[in-house]
This record gives sequence, structure tokens and C-alpha cells, in this order.
Amino acid sequence: MSQFTQTSRFKNKKQGDNVLDADGKPFKSLLESSNQLQIPIYQRTYDWGKQHCKQLYDDIVEAGRSNQFHFMGAITLTMHTRQPAEIRRYQIIDGQQRIASIMLLLRALKGAAGVSDELKVKIDNLLFNTGESDEGYRHKLVLATDDNQSFKEIIDGGETAVPGNIRARFNQFRKWLAEDRTHDLVWRGLQALTVVSIVLDKEDDAQEIFDSMNSTGLNLTEADRIQNYMLMHGKPDWQERMYRDHWRPLEQQFGDAHANLGRFFQSYMAMRHMAFVKEKDVYKKFKEYMDERDREEEFLEISKYSKHYADLIGISRSRYPLKDEVEYVRGQETYVADPLLLKVLVDHSSGVITLDDVRQVFLLIGSYHLRSRVCDTHRALDKVFPELISKIESNQYAKSVEKALMLRKGANTFPRDDRFKERLELFSLYRNTKVCKYVLTKLEHYSGKERVIPNDLSIEHIMPQELNDDWKMYLGENYEDIYEKYIHTIGNLTLTAFNSELGNMQFSDKQNIYRESKVTITRDLASLEKWDQDEITTRARHLAGVAVKIWSCPEGYDRLAVIDKDEFGYERELEEEYLGEKNTADLWNSLKRAILSACDGTEFRMNKNYGIVRLPAKGGYKSSIICSLESLLNRIHVTYYTNINDGVIEPSDFVRDVSEVRRYGDLRTTIASEEDIDTVVELVKKVWRVKSNERD
Repeated sequence: MSQFTQTSRFKNKKQGDNVLDADGKPFKSLLESSNQLQIPIYQRTYDWGKQHCKQLYDDIVEAGRSNQFHFMGAITLTMHTRQPAEIRRYQIIDGQQRIASIMLLLRALKGAAGVSDELKVKIDNLLFNTGESDEGYRHKLVLATDDNQSFKEIIDGGETAVPGNIRARFNQFRKWLAEDRTHDLVWRGLQALTVVSIVLDKEDDAQEIFDSMNSTGLNLTEADRIQNYMLMHGKPDWQERMYRDHWRPLEQQFGDAHANLGRFFQSYMAMRHMAFVKEKDVYKKFKEYMDERDREEEFLEISKYSKHYADLIGISRSRYPLKDEVEYVRGQETYVADPLLLKVLVDHSSGVITLDDVRQVFLLIGSYHLRSRVCDTHRALDKVFPELISKIESNQYAKSVEKALMLRKGANTFPRDDRFKERLELFSLYRNTKVCKYVLTKLEHYSGKERVIPNDLSIEHIMPQELNDDWKMYLGENYEDIYEKYIHTIGNLTLTAFNSELGNMQFSDKQNIYRESKVTITRDLASLEKWDQDEITTRARHLAGVAVKIWSCPEGYDRLAVIDKDEFGYERELEEEYLGEKNTADLWNSLKRAILSACDGTEFRMNKNYGIVRLPAKGGYKSSIICSLESLLNRIHVTYYTNINDGVIEPSDFVRDVSEVRRYGDLRTTIASEEDIDTVVELVKKVWRVKSNERD
């Protein structure tokens, strides 16, 4: 069964006390009556593609061949205006794509070679209200503003100079008719189409039906549904004005990239709700937000925010004063921070925040996001940024955002310098080539005297991606290990305009080209004597050190201060009760803070029997370091809990007496004084590092 041969979900349906007129009838009866069907301004433009029209065409031909009725679905209408004349106008709520396509097919059939004059007259009776002197009522179907010119020209004369989807689909119908010579089958098939026409009496019914239906053809986007919601209510002249003055400029602002309009509304709703909004929930959240709000006032708000979003995503940014700051974030190929950044830009335009504060926030977000990506703590950032909006204090705008980020606890802490640098050195930067080029370009701009243009350059693997025999011999017997570990890391990557020429040349031959490069980080390679594991790691350490300065971390914050505040509620009370007056309280706090400081992204929790420092692991917090205080012995037991010995560390490394390894593989050691802390923390950090790396 095709998308056009389906059962109706609306027949005999009731909307409150209002009964829908849902009559099954031949489709042609909609066009034979003195009716005019109009596509309302809030509907999307005609956008059926070749595959949709081909399915419709094949269904109609099959209907003509089988001489059986084919049901083409439900057409939902509202009475537009009641005229004293005989012509009745209806707005199409659902079915515009099907009806417009059939009208184009009818016009193509009329112009096909060999069609009789008698058939042409019959087709005209379906295309026009013949005998109607008022030009405004002559056409049986009137499309929305942007489509109607080309559609009307085709229906009237069979040609249009206006490029676009309507002309393309009309020409495709003409081509199929000419190739297949199925004129009679198409005409018989059109007579065989049946439809349920649903005429709604109340405006609210139209909105309810529109929200619930799942039409044949292309699914509506969330932006389409918002457009319909905003424009459906109101008289036609108001709809025309709102569309012309607000919605159409909004669409034109984002151009052909319709996804940008969807992203705008997703960011807009996340900003309004100060919480992450899934793409599929944007319309739902928009309706909740619009409860009792005035549509015309909201159009003004949408217009204001959308202009700033266009700046944010790179449209109309040529003379934008924040171009560099926007690129600092946008170059990372991410949209997760958009709700917060949109809020910042609008607040700046309203005088709430200074330009310097805007720059500080953008630089902060750019640093936080890249560090989180490299340290693999970025998976929940789409939730973090909208929530930060609630932390903003207008009297210290940038500082409040900074403070909220720097004091975050758990997996989304702001990665500190040592952690970021360590991870970046071995991070597979090339796995996202756009981010890779962004990072290399920023490193070059920091070091070089000239600003390079990224579009003119390609990413170069110094040790090539395909090792020939010469490179294998050059790297030595461990070439496989070196290749696997370093091929896509920052130490082995640079920028060049001669990527194709370099290929898998030997390093000494590449140096002749590097020497002439305008890119400083590339030209510096010409001074090296060799290219092996030592040189790769040395260069990686140097570039990672530069990266720490470019994507910097604010100073003066103690992430562990969060633990000293009453933010854990009952857990804090439990800890105080557990420690009591024992003389191990200071040792306990020193150990806890040392582990948290050494192991970024960890969390501390407390129960009645022990405290837990939870380490981030693959798939979540799968491993824990359990700090257990045994007060009678005036010492602290530290246990690495694992059901089996996973090989991360040797039991003999962790425990002083291997016989203390318990039945299920738990590894325990003892802290008796401050002097024991450093040794244990190093072992804990080893577990933490391995567990963190498993997440890559």
C-alpha cells in the first residue's frame, strides 16, 4: 500500500461538540464544484521532490489500469470566507502538497501531445472556475505568496520563467507523460481517486487537527509547526501582515539552510526554559511558553533574537565586532553553547552587559568546550550551558558565568591545565578534521607573525597516513606502535598548502617544502634532524603548552571549595556525624582533597559507613575509590573496589600485605599519617587515568 492509499483517521471524528464534516467522495468533485481552495500563508511552500511525485504518478497510472478506486487520504479544510457569490473559498489545512501536485499533473496532461480538445475542456473545468469574471476567483487552487506566481503562470500558459520546485515538478510530469504515453491511463486514474474531505467549522479545530495529523509526503519540521501555530489564528489579512512583516524576513535571514531556523528555535526555547530542549520537543515547549502570550509581541521578540543568532552562526558577520570571539567558539563545530551565547548577545544589545564582558564569556566558553572535548567530558554540555543562564548575575555578568563553570563538580568540571595538556598530547585530534584545522590555525596565529587563511591550507600528517617501506624502515622495528599511537595526534599534524605534493615523501624531502612554508609551525619542522617518536612527543608537549595559554583556565578558583560548602545536604551532615570528634578528621579531609585535586572529574559522596570518591569510567562511574574510616584504629582504609582484578594495577603495588587482597578482588591499603597520602594518591591517580582513557 503506497502513501496515497491509506485509511482516514478523521472520518466521523468529533472535536468537542463540533462534528467534522468528513465525507468520502471522488477527488474530482472537490474541483468540479464552484470552489476555490487556498493554501494559507502559514503553510510551508510546495516542496515535494521527484520521488514523491513519481509515487503519486505511478499510483494514478495503476488506478487507471486496474479500473479500481484508489483512496488518496484525507483533505482537511476550513471555510475561509463566505461570499454572496456562488464561489466558496476554503483554506487547506492538510493536503496542499497532494492537491498542488495533481493540479500540475492535470496541466501537464492538458498540454501533452495527442490530447483531444474535448479532454482539454474537461481539464479546464478542474483547473478553473470557468465563466468567473473576477480574476481573484478564476483559479481553483491558489498557492501561498512565494509559490503562486510560478504556479499561476504554469496553469494559465504551461510555462514559467520562475525557477524552483514547482517548475521542476511540472516539467517532470510532462516528461513522464511524453515518455510513457499514458494519457488515457492518467485521466482514468484521476477519475478513480477518492478522498475524505474534512471541513472544520472552528478555528481551534484546525489547530488541534494540524497538531495531531501525520500527513503523507514530507514530515513537518518543528519550525514548520511553530510557523503554523503563530499564523493560523487570526483573520487572513492579519496572517498576511504577520507573514510579510515577520515570518518571511525570518526565513530569508537564514536562507536556504532550513536547519538553521530549527536550531534557532531549539536554542531560543532552551534559553527561555534555562534547560536543554530536545529537537523533537521544541514545538511542545514553544506552545507551553506561548501560553497567554501575545503572538504579535512574540514575533517582535523572535525577530530580535534571530538577528543575533544569525550573527552567532556566521550569517551577516562581515563587519561584526565580535567576529573573532564568535569564531573562537563556532570553529569547534558545536551548537551546544548557543542558548547561553544567544542570551549574552541579546543582553549586550540591551545594555545589560559590556562588550568586554561579552568577550570574556565567549573566550571562557570556547576554552571550556575545547578542554571538555579533549578530556572527553563534553557529552552532557548541551544540558550544562542552558542551566548556566540561571546562574547569571547582571551586576557581575562574566564573573558569575566564570564562577558557575569553575565550581562545577562531577563529570563536567572545568578541566585544569595539567589534565588538558596531558590529554591533548595524545588526543586523536584528526578524528574531527574541522576542529583539527581550527586548533592548528589558532596555534599558528599564536606563534606566527602572519595570519594564515585556513581555507587555503590542508592538514598535513608529517608521518604519513599510509606508511611505505621507506617510512617503516625509517621509524624502526616499533613503527606499528608509533603509527597507532601518534598518527592523528597534535605532535604529528601541521598545516600546508602542498598536502597532495607531500604525500608519503620521506621526512628529509618534506623538509625542503616545509622550509618555504609561510606557516610557522610547519616551517619550524625544517630545522629538525629527524622525525621519530621522541620528536613527535617533544613537539606535542610544546604545542600542548601553547594550547593551555590559548584556551586558558581562569585562576583563583578552588574546585574543592564546593565540598566545604553545605551543597551536599544530608551527605555533609552524615560526614560530620561520621567523623565526630575523632582525631582522624584532619587526615580524612587531607586525603579526600588530595585525591579530588589529583583526579579531575571525580565526585565525593558520603553514606553512614564510608565516603566514596567516584572515578569517571567508560559508560559512567563504574569504578570507585572507597575511603573507609576505621576510627578505633585511628587510620583510614582506602579500597579500590573491583569484582575481579582488572589488571590496572598490581595488588602488590596497592597493598602492603598481598594477603589483604579480599575474596572478590578488592584492593585495600591503609593511611596512618599525612606521609602516606602521596603514595596512595599516585596509585589512585593511576586507576583514574586508565579509567578515563577507556572512555576515548
